[in-house]
Amino acid sequence: MVTVRAIVILLGMAPIFAAVSPVFAESTCASLENKDSQTRLKFLQGEKARLDGNCVLYAIDRLRIAQYAPGAATLIRYLDYPYPPPPSRGDPDNPVSVGNFNWTNYPAANALADIGKAVVPQLVDLIADAATSDLVRKNAADTVLAIYSKDMPEGIAVLVRAARTRTDPMDSNRLMDQARRLASGCGSINRNDCENAVLK
Repeated sequence: MVTVRAIVILLGMAPIFAAVSPVFAESTCASLENKDSQTRLKFLQGEKARLDGNCVLYAIDRLRIAQYAPGAATLIRYLDYPYPPPPSRGDPDNPVSVGNFNWTNYPAANALADIGKAVVPQLVDLIADAATSDLVRKNAADTVLAIYSKDMPEGIAVLVRAARTRTDPMDSNRLMDQARRLASGCGSINRNDCENAVLK
């Protein structure tokens, strides 16, 4: 299982994370308790704007725990769906924030990472697609790297190889842009290998 803290450390952002380290309370949803993954997935396939937020978070988390690969396409739709803001710690004018840590902010990214390599082709297509928002494209690329957390240069190489097989040069550019971004964020231990992966 991929943990948020592990990925942040792997991405070379541990010093900042240590200062904020929010803990999100587990969401509950009575209507989805004791249901199977297929039922929880069907719930998520409803209209996002009309769904109960706690139930959305609960369903995503349960699909993550189950590593429910048939839910990948639906979970991808939630890569722009954040956790609620963490509670303030004493000062109402300075609530605790995770800043730019999209990894901790988007539960579907955690779920897709735990499902693993089976979802990588869908994430690659999402990154390449011109219709994908910048936020979702970034979260999808971060998720690919999380899936390859034990071999980050290979995760970057996956995007590079995909870029080279695309017939549309703009699709290739979008994949390469994300590969370069991920390489630039690698920690010092992996930095050279990550940057070399972009050049292969």
